[in-house]
Amino acid sequence: MDIRRILGAFAFSLALLPAAHAQEASADAACEAAYASLPPGAILDLLDPQAAPAARAAALAGYQRLAAEMPGCPEFGYTLGQLYRHGEYLPGNLVAQDIAKARTLILPMAESGYLPAYADLAEMEMRHAQTREAMKWTQVYLHFVDEVL
Repeated sequence: MDIRRILGAFAFSLALLPAAHAQEASADAACEAAYASLPPGAILDLLDPQAAPAARAAALAGYQRLAAEMPGCPEFGYTLGQLYRHGEYLPGNLVAQDIAKARTLILPMAESGYLPAYADLAEMEMRHAQTREAMKWTQVYLHFVDEVL
């Protein structure tokens, strides 16, 4: 995906914001309901190596299920993407490092306009010697920092 297409899609989505506000509210409600369906404290259990193994496994299964079932709620995939991005380098992580899977899971959050996701993609690609991709995501990130913020 080239930078012009990414920037064009983002600009187009900004133009549609007023018309999409009602749909966004409905999507936000669906995401909140999905989050509420997780076991209480799921995010803490997912990230805490000291949490009970059964609670950690349930949290991971919940996030995996919601990432697959709720593509309109990219925050679930983004959380998993971070786990796959860091793999065994994140103490107590339940998943092995899988950069291809991390890319796939983090990208929708970037495409939904979450600025730190662009920075995550840039840093991840730089760390894994994908210089063209790192440059692309860095340019997109810097553009939005300079022009949008």
